[in-house]
Amino acid sequence: FIYKWNNSKEIIELPGPEYYDNKVPYEGIYIDYVNSLRQVSNGDIVNIAYTHRSKASGRMHKKSDYTAAVQDVADGLVDMAVGPFWITGERLKMTSFFTAPLLMDKSYLVVPRQGGTEESISIQFQKVMLPFSNELWILILGTIIFAAFLSVLLSDQFESASSSDKRHMPPR
Repeated sequence: FIYKWNNSKEIIELPGPEYYDNKVPYEGIYIDYVNSLRQVSNGDIVNIAYTHRSKASGRMHKKSDYTAAVQDVADGLVDMAVGPFWITGERLKMTSFFTAPLLMDKSYLVVPRQGGTEESISIQFQKVMLPFSNELWILILGTIIFAAFLSVLLSDQFESASSSDKRHMPPR
């Protein structure tokens, strides 16, 4: 999403000297997005300086560079942070606002059922049938039976036609 290249033309993955060097430009889809916003702002957005999160916020929030970047906004070191941020409780406590998300992740929490209740075979079978209505299941079953009937009927006709062709062929 946002990245820098090192001298070997590899993406910098861990913060090091090149990461903290503002002469090495950032690239990526979010940089392109902000540059597009600047172009359509009719001069309201003039100067954008892309920089790294501070080393202090990185020490303060070792588990998340994104939380460290929000800390820099909260401390007034930068005006905004751009990236694929999740809005978390910890980050909301640091600042009073987040823009409307550009993308939404659908996350689901799946946990085992408490008590380990066993379900009968009939209940499990009913759950398998739930994706479709009863009428649709009848239509599916009818289509399968009709296709099987046609298959048997047509295979008998092809067999009789091929055997009659063999009877009328001249001997070699």
